[in-house]
Amino acid sequence: MSNEQAPTPSQRGDSADQSVFETARGTAVKLLSRYESSDSYIDKLLDAELRRSELSAVDKALMTELVNGVVRWQSRLDWVLTGFYHGEFAKCLPIVRNALRIALYQMVFLSKIPAPAAINESVEIIKRVKGERHSGIVNGVLRNILRNIQNIRYPVKEENLVLHHSILYAHPQWIVRRYVERYGEEESELLLAANNHRPMLTLRVNTLKSSTEAVRQALTEAEIKFEESPIHDGSFLITSLRDVKSLTIFTDGHVSVQDASASLAVRLAAPEPGMRVYDLCSAPGGKAVYAAELMQDTGTVVALEKYDSKLHLIRDNANRAGVSIISAQHGDAREFTAKEPADLVLVDAP
Repeated sequence: MSNEQAPTPSQRGDSADQSVFETARGTAVKLLSRYESSDSYIDKLLDAELRRSELSAVDKALMTELVNGVVRWQSRLDWVLTGFYHGEFAKCLPIVRNALRIALYQMVFLSKIPAPAAINESVEIIKRVKGERHSGIVNGVLRNILRNIQNIRYPVKEENLVLHHSILYAHPQWIVRRYVERYGEEESELLLAANNHRPMLTLRVNTLKSSTEAVRQALTEAEIKFEESPIHDGSFLITSLRDVKSLTIFTDGHVSVQDASASLAVRLAAPEPGMRVYDLCSAPGGKAVYAAELMQDTGTVVALEKYDSKLHLIRDNANRAGVSIISAQHGDAREFTAKEPADLVLVDAP
């Protein structure tokens, strides 16, 4: 939990309005409000904030947890808040709405943070930015929820299974309905629960520069908790790492970030040294880079990308991995005509 201290009343003012957004919870509220009011991806907003933020590592971890957690569970949080908010919750100020959400998320899902502390932090954020009236509303709603938190009522499962699962597992009703129709009640509930698991960061070993054993040792020495992928040898699943760019084995190109399923697809395609491989819709180039590694950096990999602005991502990842056979090219896969026939074509279409 963050150790920020609220300023005294005499210290409050325009500077306080800005400084409150430099705390872990304030930053989370800011990002969530920006996410709601734009078409930006939350991971891009979060990544940019992590790069420029001066928060401590602990507060960056808390801010990341709050942002991702609220987005993951938003419809369930909003169901509860709508029931306790006097008026139309959906129409309250975005900053108030998100201050309520981050507090409730901590109360429901983060057992190590005392509920009163979570409430007080959100109240203080709103008090410093919007004043006493709005902070009083936030305080009243959250403390009412806290008093009744064991008695929160969700849609009755026997009356409307789809609505119940939709709210309880924070999924759109159309997805729940499709799951139930295709897989039945029991299997669909397992799928919904699995979708809400905190995602793991997957690091794939670059065997041109390192080995599975060396990466395993490096992660152990850095005291980073990991699991080894059950479907792809050389892939490590990480839950505790917040900023992969702080990891030496990443910056030195010994590992790349790539889901085990994506790595497995490339391995099953079996690129070999000397082949000519086309990777369509390539950016950021993970599959192209892995193909080049499996080819022992011998042959040609054409990495085609529709958006010219993303070509640097392919080149950067290739350079970091130490492969030289990748040619990042601008082009639309739907109109692309190869000058030479391919031995292998990889497509992960958007």
